[in-house]
Amino acid sequence: MNKKPICMAPFSEVEIDEYGNVNCCCQQYTDNYFFGNIFQEDFESVWNGEKAKDFRRDIISGKYTHCRTDICNFGRLKPRKTRPLLTAPYPKYVTIAYDETCNLMCSTCRDKIIRDCHMSNDEINDNIENYYIPVCKNASELVLNSIGECLISKHSRALIRKAAEKYPNLQFNIMTNGTVCNEIVLKHLGLMGRLSTIQVSIHAVTKKTYNKITRTGNFDSVMKNLKWLSEEKKKGKIPCVIINFVVHKWNYKEMPAFVRLADELDITASFWELQNWGCTKMLRNYEKYAVFLRNHPLFNDFKEVLKDDAFNSKNCILNSLFTELRKEALSQM
Repeated sequence: MNKKPICMAPFSEVEIDEYGNVNCCCQQYTDNYFFGNIFQEDFESVWNGEKAKDFRRDIISGKYTHCRTDICNFGRLKPRKTRPLLTAPYPKYVTIAYDETCNLMCSTCRDKIIRDCHMSNDEINDNIENYYIPVCKNASELVLNSIGECLISKHSRALIRKAAEKYPNLQFNIMTNGTVCNEIVLKHLGLMGRLSTIQVSIHAVTKKTYNKITRTGNFDSVMKNLKWLSEEKKKGKIPCVIINFVVHKWNYKEMPAFVRLADELDITASFWELQNWGCTKMLRNYEKYAVFLRNHPLFNDFKEVLKDDAFNSKNCILNSLFTELRKEALSQM
């Protein structure tokens, strides 16, 4: 029997976007291949429907036809003893990314403050009760929020409280900009003792660069909250704290210092390349900022940065692109 590791995301993970589209991971990694839509069909029909089965069949075969293997680092690859079934029980890991509400307007994400989801309060509350909460019935972890700030949004906070109340064993993976990620807020939401991971998107290690990127952020507050999160991790109260760094022209020289910050706090630094969503002024001039592209005038300087010993740290995660470029840079020394 072929025991080659395969990606298990299609068998145990689900991501639902603001329009009800169902996927097994980030849409960009699967070129927007959706299993279906929970606003149009019941979840069971989507999760184990023909499109989901076709996707799983393709993964089992090792073809990965629908996957962007050039940008996914296959972090979900698992060895297998038996052939996975084409149908799967309700997912263990649920990501709900439906609310763009945020107090920042980062240059890599948006050019204006978005204060409310495009749906009405009644629509959102209906979706929480009838669609999002039921999907979590078999879940061990709920991931929030990859498109906004869930600790700011009243809708996301309502979802967190209701999910925490209904499923007392459910753990939470919170993706945040860190501005209000403190003990008071997390206690209010019932998240203390329920967190598997906190991911804080900072993208800089100096106030000057941070302010340039976020435009409306508060660097000092984020650093204060990050130090508190670090202490909670050291006490064993939060298993994993990650600081995220999307690399581009403005910040690439701060990458080694970012790792050293993670080392100082004993947390994890994770690096990803700027993605061309096309939704901001920066992204509409993508090639100007994407220093990791070989035709960029700063590409060689970027590779020099990758040679830094800081990236040897156990607290550093480089995505697949940066890992390969670092190997290339070091081989040329």
